[in-house]
Amino acid sequence: INPIEPGGTVLVGHKNTIVSAFAFGKKNLYADANGTLLPPHLQEAADLDTIYDLASLTKMYITVATLREIDSGTLQLNETVTRYVPEFAVNGKSNITILMLLTHTSGFAPDPVPSLFSEIYPTYEEKIKAIVTQGLTNPPGSKFLYSDLNFMSLMVILERITNRPLDQLVAEFTSLLGMQNTFFNRGNVEGPKNPFYWQSAPQEFQIEVLGDGEPQRPQPVRGSVHDENAWPLNGQAIDRTSDPR
Repeated sequence: INPIEPGGTVLVGHKNTIVSAFAFGKKNLYADANGTLLPPHLQEAADLDTIYDLASLTKMYITVATLREIDSGTLQLNETVTRYVPEFAVNGKSNITILMLLTHTSGFAPDPVPSLFSEIYPTYEEKIKAIVTQGLTNPPGSKFLYSDLNFMSLMVILERITNRPLDQLVAEFTSLLGMQNTFFNRGNVEGPKNPFYWQSAPQEFQIEVLGDGEPQRPQPVRGSVHDENAWPLNGQAIDRTSDPR
């Protein structure tokens, strides 16, 4: 067992046939961020139904949702963001296009400053306002810089033009693909109240990684998104469970 990867689930497919599906190691092994092992009776084995939080996949799903809106004609690839979200224009952002957001050339910094779990944004609405009013690090279109803010902005646009939450937009096409076990944990339901809590693999001990109180949430993070940007946005990040069926 690798201390960085205590366990996992593997599915191998070829031409619509599942060749192999197996799990290995533990889904719950550590008592703290220092690698202290849980007592043997508290360790949990990984299995085919273990749910893992897969980081940075929300961008991929937002891209698909964006392309679907472009295909339907409700969104234009080379149109400015301000056509759909007029208040986005502040801080020199009036010329940023949908394409720039998709290609990380908008000029945004990598993450919001201050971070979205800061106490200065006590409500969801204030977090959305913070995304829309962020300033730039580079002139629009001048440089590639990977930024979560690009896809947070696309989320705001998609929800604005469709009047529907992101998780519903994503569910439209994941359901068509038979991805029954790919979902958002909207609302960040934590602990055993989350019906998938015990099925989920713990992700990390964030208080020990980020410092006491950042963010304030049960430790270890389990069954809800670990991402420090997605968590303040009501859990808008993708979780995935292996589905051998």
